[in-house]
Amino acid sequence: MAFDKDTNTITLGGNSDFLVDSGVFFIHILRKTALGGDASAGQLEDWQVIEKWLDCRGGNITPVEEEKIGKGWKAYLAIGLAPSFKLQEAFDFYEKQYKESGYSFKEVKPPTEVMDVFDRLLATDNEITTKKNHDWAEEKKKFEAVLNKLPKKNFTFKQRISSLSKNSRIFIAASLAWFVWVVFRTADDWEILGIYLNDWDEDMFFANVILPILTVWLAFKTYKWVAGASK
Repeated sequence: MAFDKDTNTITLGGNSDFLVDSGVFFIHILRKTALGGDASAGQLEDWQVIEKWLDCRGGNITPVEEEKIGKGWKAYLAIGLAPSFKLQEAFDFYEKQYKESGYSFKEVKPPTEVMDVFDRLLATDNEITTKKNHDWAEEKKKFEAVLNKLPKKNFTFKQRISSLSKNSRIFIAASLAWFVWVVFRTADDWEILGIYLNDWDEDMFFANVILPILTVWLAFKTYKWVAGASK
């Protein structure tokens, strides 16, 4: 890809990926605006985030840095979390296309703050806020729907749990909550209340589930043993 800073145009080569190259174009425009002397405080802050990510300071964006931007932008599209309603259909399409092609963005997805800059390059603050509030409300509805489907008059399990000691009930409840959290974090990327959560390595799933629970159990047993020995 070739970028002409004077005309703000890009020339695509035979092997160019327009979606990837467009991300590089947007970052070039952000840099030119930020260094032009008439940028807003928000644009200056956004460029500082990109500078830190690329580890460049005020100079021209090099081909190596363009490649990093392109990979990050492609991962941003592949995740499928659009910054506005009007772009969600397009992001859904990109996400589907990249998944079907076997593309994995886990190794190249940029930090959350960089993807927040990407969001602001494509949508206004109001559009971003409205979309995030809507997404949160939808996720809340889905969660409530799951809870509503759970049986409400079957007390057999509750009776069994009630027969356990208080400490055992706390341990079981905490273990189940931790298991759900690990599944949630390993399944995919999530954005909750404006906070982007990177998915955990699925190869570490069992270690992430078992080790913390086992550590707590051993610590509790050790505490009981020490407390009993001191009497």
